[in-house]
Amino acid sequence: MGDADALWAAVLADQFDDLPKLVLADFLEDQGQGQDAAALRWCVARHRWPRITRRQAMFIWYADPTLDHPGKPEEVERAMLPLAFLVVGQQCERCADFERLVSGGGVAYRSLRDSVGYLGYVLAELRSLTGLPSSVESAAAPDPAT
Repeated sequence: MGDADALWAAVLADQFDDLPKLVLADFLEDQGQGQDAAALRWCVARHRWPRITRRQAMFIWYADPTLDHPGKPEEVERAMLPLAFLVVGQQCERCADFERLVSGGGVAYRSLRDSVGYLGYVLAELRSLTGLPSSVESAAAPDPAT
């Protein structure tokens, strides 16, 4: 098992512990996977995480809070994303293998990496559409020399 696999396994082992997510985010950033790193940091900052179904078969992001989604209410709430995320995400070539849920109120993935990758893509696209810098770090503080 490589470093990345071990870090993903640590994140999956305890979805409520933010430390492995942040360690993985730093690792991914160092490996040039800034979108995925930004997605993990976004999840930690906003207390969001895909709902993991029984036996970890699917990783689900929801967008419609008016629907009666299956699962524990706290897990469903943590997996709730703004509807705009799903609209933007439909354009995602990298994430074209997502499974549409019957309810139409979310998307499901077969791996945690893919669900985080989807979110990373969407966040990058939203930054681009709104004219924000392409990376979270570059948006953090303006250059004091200007």
